[in-house]
Amino acid sequence: MSARGGMDAYDRKHLKTWLQQSVFSDDRRKVGKIIRSYVRRHPEVIGQSRSWPEILRLAEASGSNPRDVSVLQKKREARERASQIRQARHGSAKRNPKLTIGDHVKFHGHDGKDYAATVIGTKRGYFEVSYYVPGTGTVKALVKKKEAATRFNPAELLIVGANPRVEVVHGDNPPVEEITEEFTGTEVKWIDVYNEPHIPRGRYAYLAKLLSLHIKPAKGGQVQKISFGEGDRAPIIVSDSSAKQIYFVGGNQDISSALAAFGAIDKGNGLVELGQGRRIDYQGRKEHVASPDEDLWKHHHGEENGALPTVLFDTRSKRLLYEGGDYRIEGPWIRN
Repeated sequence: MSARGGMDAYDRKHLKTWLQQSVFSDDRRKVGKIIRSYVRRHPEVIGQSRSWPEILRLAEASGSNPRDVSVLQKKREARERASQIRQARHGSAKRNPKLTIGDHVKFHGHDGKDYAATVIGTKRGYFEVSYYVPGTGTVKALVKKKEAATRFNPAELLIVGANPRVEVVHGDNPPVEEITEEFTGTEVKWIDVYNEPHIPRGRYAYLAKLLSLHIKPAKGGQVQKISFGEGDRAPIIVSDSSAKQIYFVGGNQDISSALAAFGAIDKGNGLVELGQGRRIDYQGRKEHVASPDEDLWKHHHGEENGALPTVLFDTRSKRLLYEGGDYRIEGPWIRN
């Protein structure tokens, strides 16, 4: 069957379904017209497997029908205005946090990077913290209590998912809302709040449920598979705003009894190295791909340049971590 205007029958049906599920009825015809018009002029976008939200943004950026603005664009502009109002109203003043020994915080180091740190002591006018620096090891630092508000953040974690409360993080990288929408093909609608002391405080994009990790043990030998079960036992996979660092949140990640099978290497500060991450299996709908009814996916790391992430286990928080590698979240896929 020949494609009309760059779209075949499947593309037109898929676009219609997306419009019905993701766009308000009052704007549905208008948004569909913008997308179809852009695809007629740029049929190559269909061959590039771009999502409908991404094609819509391209159309708007190119000046197609400047009077027509998508629902998502309106919401993003509203969230940006709300963020600016909150900043103007509350300013940048912060009070010193009340911290005690054992608290987990995000620590802004002198190198300009953020680390998951633990308060290990208090001295007159100072907090003493301990954190792990890749390639260096465990590092200790003293922070003046009067500077704590700018160097620390409590370990509260926000995960973007889908209910009517959404706040936007703006910066040089795409907002995490966009990462979620392009990975799943559905509009962001709510935020879940988690307490995850092994992850720096911030806003993270929900990607999918973690089914299993395939790891080449640090001691060598055959690749080992860690399965996480279903329902609440399965952690969720999230990405930070760089789209180049994923974390695992919630679920049952405690593999303490299996550390010997990996020949775990002590990295200090409660962290042990399990080995190299070879493959990640996950479950999640992708409403904008060729097979939207499929929800089981797997990704082999290092497919482009052989770079593999190191898998760590935090023995204190009973959480798994990815370190390094050269993977990225690109549209609906994990790449490399």
